[in-house]
Amino acid sequence: MTDSPPRHPLTLDNAVGAILVTPDGRFLMQQRDAIPEIWYPGAWGLFGGGIDPGETELEALRRELDEEIGFALGTASLFGRFHFECSFVGATVFRSFYEVPIEPQAVDGLQLREGSAMALIPAERALALPDVIGYDQFALYLYVHRQRVRPPPGAGSTAGPRL
Repeated sequence: MTDSPPRHPLTLDNAVGAILVTPDGRFLMQQRDAIPEIWYPGAWGLFGGGIDPGETELEALRRELDEEIGFALGTASLFGRFHFECSFVGATVFRSFYEVPIEPQAVDGLQLREGSAMALIPAERALALPDVIGYDQFALYLYVHRQRVRPPPGAGSTAGPRL
């Protein structure tokens, strides 16, 4: 018996995600298309995506938000970055999350161009959704509970780029 190549291979890439948050604490989230060729088909997650060669994180974030919902990125602050050591394929990748303020009335003018749905979801409901992309859910959990999170003893702070 020989191993055949996977029918729908998934490529690891560095990526960005937008924590699009309203002043009243709701998150604009996307339900992904239910097609097997993509990561997490049908799951809820944050808008964002892979960083193209030569792009900065903020350039990728700006491009992804425009492509996916026609959103013109204004203010964005690095919230956090997760590094994934994927030894089974010999790769290390990261996903950076940016806090992006959005007014609720601005959502009405957006056009979903990628995914099957988008919705403004209150924080506690977003954390309780049954099918959420794991790293996006963890980023949202940290965001909602950021006042409770403490660094490990002896850890220094790091500051990231701000737009």
